[in-house]
Amino acid sequence: MDGLSSDRTIEEVNEALRLPHTARVTVLSEHDQGQSDAIMKGMAIGTGDIVGWLNGDDRLVPGALSRIAPSFEEPDVVAAYGDTRYIDEHGRRLFELREQDFSRPDLLWGPCYIPQPSTFVAAWAWKRVGGLRRDLHYTMDLDLWLRLSEIGRIVHLPSVLSEFRVHPRSKSVAFARSVNREAREVRLNHGARALGRTPSRIELEARHFAVRCKRTIRRMMLAWP
Repeated sequence: MDGLSSDRTIEEVNEALRLPHTARVTVLSEHDQGQSDAIMKGMAIGTGDIVGWLNGDDRLVPGALSRIAPSFEEPDVVAAYGDTRYIDEHGRRLFELREQDFSRPDLLWGPCYIPQPSTFVAAWAWKRVGGLRRDLHYTMDLDLWLRLSEIGRIVHLPSVLSEFRVHPRSKSVAFARSVNREAREVRLNHGARALGRTPSRIELEARHFAVRCKRTIRRMMLAWP
């Protein structure tokens, strides 16, 4: 999916497709209403039993798909995620982030620890929850994981499945304030449903801080000799 890029995106895609490959690839370049809308268009023409999306800056590591597929052998699994290796804009390794097993309260109140490039969803579950919200532009993945967790299990595979590129022009860096603001709105909506009442801004921040502290302690314990 390409939103009529003005750079060499389409040329580079076509060059890559001229190399020997066995994958079935459909390239669609047209105007869209944002990232979520573009992803939804792509999913609408996909045919797999397991779905996911990869942004232009990121890449899967060799063998990622074969490693994640067995996670969906259990019928109640709606999504599975692995770990991520962070790289710079030149593709050089920065560090690897080994994530925790799934905890809905931690995801709801704390940082979004599920790495989107390393996450895959059962197609039936994607359709059941309606995919992404098109009105979200930064934290559509967090909202999706929370909705999926209401209908089935999300499992963690302790293996690096993707490489996430960090650079000053990426959305998560360049629009950090907008990302945080939208994340608060998502947590407020889901938190209100979970609590049966609307949490205050102070309560949201307190719960978020508590989860961050717990994650910090966990990492310190894992690093202890």
